[in-house]
Amino acid sequence: MRVLGNHAHFKLPRWRDLLSAVGVVPGTPATAEELMRRGETILVFPGGGREVAKRKGEKYQLLWENRMGFARLAVKHGYPIVPFATVGAEDSLDVVVDTDNALWAPARRLFERVSGSPDLFPIVRGIGPTPIPRPERQYYWFGEPIATDDIATTDDRAVSEVRDRTKTAIEGGISFLLDEQRADPQRSVAARLFGPERRTTRPRSG
Repeated sequence: MRVLGNHAHFKLPRWRDLLSAVGVVPGTPATAEELMRRGETILVFPGGGREVAKRKGEKYQLLWENRMGFARLAVKHGYPIVPFATVGAEDSLDVVVDTDNALWAPARRLFERVSGSPDLFPIVRGIGPTPIPRPERQYYWFGEPIATDDIATTDDRAVSEVRDRTKTAIEGGISFLLDEQRADPQRSVAARLFGPERRTTRPRSG
């Protein structure tokens, strides 16, 4: 599997080397086209850097705006789209200062000059006052594949329908996982480590 990463990451020395070492490639149409010609499995995050650098109040929201590139390429190459969702990671950190904050503006301008992207990560808090993520149980959902090989055109209307079907499926998956998370008695680390099912008694010998 190859992961399409925000092209801005590949303008940062050493960081781009680390990403390349684990199989991340620049998320450009040309790269995606080449991977599809090879028939490789591709992991895509349509929201790009903006969806990673979320502002306050945007937890578990899909921020795709009008992006249709992933759907257009899928239709062009007849690639099925497998929608997936995950819940847990965004609960491990709280956004303290996001890029809408005027105090963060100088850093955002500097980041944009260096990387070419305005999507600067926010200042976050995890364990105590640190940016170390809090341990959170992770939940995953995979939906039914969305076929594209029966679509004869890549015009905007057809492509937008594929994008919207994908987005709706993922939002449904997120909603399902949030319900699962709320109902999970073993969500917390303490419950999993010290809950009743962990307090077992060894049978007496002989």
